[in-house]
Amino acid sequence: MSRTVFIDFDGTLADHGRVPAAHLDAVGEARARGNQVLLCTGRPKSLV
Repeated sequence: MSRTVFIDFDGTLADHGRVPAAHLDAVGEARARGNQVLLCTGRPKSLV
């Protein structure tokens, strides 16, 4: 069964604007299993 996964960007996926390789690997694995991975943020649209 495929799922949609929402991941917060700042402070969760990325730390200080950088995404660790392990996080990229995890996102890639989720996508390889047929899941849709979407980024989300609590920032206002003007700051994205």
